[in-house]
Amino acid sequence: MTVNNAKKLASLDEAVAEMHSGDTVAIGGYYFCRHPIALVRAMVRAGLRDLTIVTPISSVDSDLLIGAGCVRKIIFGFVSFDILGLAPNFRSRIEDGSVEALEYADLPLMRSLEASTRALPFMPARGLTGTDILKIHPAKQIDGVNGEKLISLPPIRPDVALIHAQWADRSGNLLLEGEGYDTELLKASKKVVASVERIVGRRELVSLGKLTLPRYNVDALVELPYGAHPCSCYPYYVHDLWHLLEYMDYARSGRFADYLQRFVYDASDHAEYLERVGGIRATLRLEKLMRRGIAHVRESH
Repeated sequence: MTVNNAKKLASLDEAVAEMHSGDTVAIGGYYFCRHPIALVRAMVRAGLRDLTIVTPISSVDSDLLIGAGCVRKIIFGFVSFDILGLAPNFRSRIEDGSVEALEYADLPLMRSLEASTRALPFMPARGLTGTDILKIHPAKQIDGVNGEKLISLPPIRPDVALIHAQWADRSGNLLLEGEGYDTELLKASKKVVASVERIVGRRELVSLGKLTLPRYNVDALVELPYGAHPCSCYPYYVHDLWHLLEYMDYARSGRFADYLQRFVYDASDHAEYLERVGGIRATLRLEKLMRRGIAHVRESH
């Protein structure tokens, strides 16, 4: 990637500049937690099309890309807006056939990624046997030891993985906290693009906890405070329920093109996006939540 190879630092636009239409893109995060939404919006502005999205547990990240017409196929474990209901664009595009869907359970999807990480032609796993899923799935039933029925899962090798982490140093060492399958996505992908809440010094990074990914696995690094908004990023901020409700209203009422214009295309950079979701008042509110979260972490340690 055309970034500073010594420090891996890139702007938001530079981080997606060498992604291409037709790529297979893995997206990290978990439900409403730590999805790299700022990177996703940059992908939409870059005009990427015909993407294959790989996402174990997804919400607004893949739904936004699908609603913007960027996605040809989605390989997923679960896509949901949790208590807000079904993901609106995801559901409608699969129902009308404009997006191809391949559903996995979480564990089989991890095994397909592991097959790629280990450079194997397939990875055996338990599960899915005796179900009709195998009639429409690339996994095949095989015989294991003592006659046990297993499945063989083909490798999935994403061209790039996008994640949002809490901390990194300038060399690209990442520290990530929270549930999810980001580590498996990162190891299986050809390239890794990470956005982070804060870039800190090496000593501070070490003091915060165990590294998730060393620098030699990270190709580009973007410092983006609130880069997961409207999703959460513990301990900095919780998910923005009000904006998610606004998103759902746009999508369900047939006005999603207006949402894209207002919050993606007209918001030409991350700072402008933050202004459009509430400006300085929203930022101060998020910072108040951040201070509470940090205080909680310190007390727990």
